Amino acid sequence: MKKVISLLLALLIVFISATNISDVMAVSRDYMAPWAEEEVGKAIENNLIPTDMQMDYLSTINREEFCILAIRMIEARAGKSIQKVLNDAGKKIAPYGYFSDCDTMEVRAASALGITNGTGAKTFSPKMKLTREQAAKFLTTTAIACGEDVELTDPDYADNSEIADWAKPYTGYLRKMGVLQGVDGNRFNPKGSYQRQQAFMTVYRLWDTLESIEPISNDDLSKMLNNAPYPVDYKAVFKGERKSGDETYQLRYEMFYSNKYGNERIRVDSFLDDRREYIMVYNGTADMTFLRMLMNTNYAQDLEGNWLTPRHLSELNFSDDLSGEKYTSVSAKIQTKNEEKFVKVHRVDAYGAVHDGTYSLKHKLPIKYVMTGEETNETWKLDSFTANVKIVDSAFDKEAISNDNFDTENLDLVSTLNYAPYEYDFDLKMEGVYKEKETNYESPISYFYKYRRNESQLTSLVEKMSEPATYLYMHTADLTKFMGAGDWEDLGEGNKLEFNYLNKQEYERLVNDEETMRHYLKFEMLEGEKKIHITIIKNNGDVKDYYYDFDTKIPYKYVSKTFGDKKVIDVTRVKLIVAE
Repeated sequence: MKKVISLLLALLIVFISATNISDVMAVSRDYMAPWAEEEVGKAIENNLIPTDMQMDYLSTINREEFCILAIRMIEARAGKSIQKVLNDAGKKIAPYGYFSDCDTMEVRAASALGITNGTGAKTFSPKMKLTREQAAKFLTTTAIACGEDVELTDPDYADNSEIADWAKPYTGYLRKMGVLQGVDGNRFNPKGSYQRQQAFMTVYRLWDTLESIEPISNDDLSKMLNNAPYPVDYKAVFKGERKSGDETYQLRYEMFYSNKYGNERIRVDSFLDDRREYIMVYNGTADMTFLRMLMNTNYAQDLEGNWLTPRHLSELNFSDDLSGEKYTSVSAKIQTKNEEKFVKVHRVDAYGAVHDGTYSLKHKLPIKYVMTGEETNETWKLDSFTANVKIVDSAFDKEAISNDNFDTENLDLVSTLNYAPYEYDFDLKMEGVYKEKETNYESPISYFYKYRRNESQLTSLVEKMSEPATYLYMHTADLTKFMGAGDWEDLGEGNKLEFNYLNKQEYERLVNDEETMRHYLKFEMLEGEKKIHITIIKNNGDVKDYYYDFDTKIPYKYVSKTFGDKKVIDVTRVKLIVAE
């Protein structure tokens, strides 16, 4: 038996000696992990991996190799060479010598498409291995190069603090898209290696996520559009932001559409930081737009044609884009995503500003809009869409809109108010913050209200910047007194408090003040309860928002924004005691 075992060992030694160890290791590297086989196989099946890269699956991919993958995917999606893709995009491949250490065509093409910027002014470092966070940026910029509307968001991994700040938005986008996920324990492992098999898998996932986007001629797009009215009335809300110089404003558009009596009418209300900027009403029968400016002005004008922002992508509106009156250049593409088609329209106006809009081809409704100008940038997207909304005719009426108190919504509330004092005693505490935007100063602020019927007075103690001040309003005498660090002072006739419970006297004080230019009234649901919301716009541009309980009319929230020195008071009720 011993002789047999010795003979077998001898034969094994001879076999191993005759075998090239490097060949054995090469074969092992050409195998991939079982969990990678399916998606890598699909990547090969869809011609996403060059033949000479279908090996060495366990090695870490380098920068040059990833550029080759990215360009291969772009060519596969477009069905054309990368040179043709660049020509269609109006771009040129980077010339030879652009990088001092790499002249690979795919690297220079990736640079032209913005996929990579290199590692230095003239260097690319082609053999540098990619980490997972570096791969996240490469994958995301590849998606952008494919025309994808990428929304960058920070992720919520357990090791977020280890992810470089520049990489976080890319990792968040890829996690949301399901392209590059985390590892065990909800970690991303940002500095970990990015194997070739992982690169092949994620490139396939990206390719599978991004569906086709093809250029379309303006004539062909015009034929696809029509001027048929939308079948039902609706309300659409768009939200975003506008940047002008050093200022950033929260932007909101509210669009109301009605085709009652065969007369297509569209109204768009524009808000900056919840302050109504303008109202536009388009009358399809007359092909006229009525413009009412509402910010520090009473300007109103009729304009010929459709001047709405946002507006539908109808045949008429697209023909207006092509007329040359507004834009010097217009081009379009059709994108298919999740079996739905979208139109992406690229416009350049006479001032050089670029307007990129994305529309639903089915509904002709804007989905996303980005305007990039020399001094102003604006971006917004569809936030909500509600069909079969009942819209009153007066919402489109010029005379109603031209009236300072044009709001037709909830005006019956005013008739329910009276001049009687509040029927219960109450104590109220409101807390929040006081801010000075220009100096970045911020301080807590509190209001303490004490109302007593038998004393016919309302006392307000305001604590701001550790400097308490007491205001006393006496209903019977209609007089306000003030006490700061010293003695009581008379502030004169009338209610000088910041806010009060809402009766008819308080309502008239707010809206009939000589410094009030305009006011709005509506109902809102806050914290699941119905509230009354009154917005007061002053002649100097200051905006004050008052929120009251619908039933009791007691203050719930108060926000004051001054236009000149940019001071903000924002307080919400934290305590209310009502006693009969």
